[in-house]
Amino acid sequence: MVYNQRDIVWVNFQFNDGQFKPHLAVIVSDNSLHETTGDYYIVLISSKQIYPENTIEITDEMVNGWSFEKKSYVICHIIESDLSRDFQRKVGTVKKEYFDLILDKVLLTIFNR
Repeated sequence: MVYNQRDIVWVNFQFNDGQFKPHLAVIVSDNSLHETTGDYYIVLISSKQIYPENTIEITDEMVNGWSFEKKSYVICHIIESDLSRDFQRKVGTVKKEYFDLILDKVLLTIFNR
C-alpha cells in the first residue's frame, strides 16, 4: 500500500522497554523521503498529554475518515518508521489546513522555528 503525507496510520510502535504496541500516527514526511530511503517520518497520536508544551490536540473535525474515542494529542517528536516493519494500515487523513498547524508545532518543538 502507498502511504502519503497527512495519512493517519496504525503503526507497530516499540516502547523503551522493548515491547511493541499498535499506536496511531500521522505521516509528516513527504513522499520523496520514502521514494529515496524507504522510510517515513511520523508523529504519534496519544490520549495522554505527558508534555503539554510538545503536543497539539487533534479532533474529529481535523481529520477525514476517523473518529477519536478519547481526547487525543499529536506528540510532536518525529520518529523514523519503516513501512514493512511498522505500518499496519491507514485509517484516515488530516485535513490540509490542520496538518499545516501540526507541522508548524512539530517544527517549533524540534527546531524552535
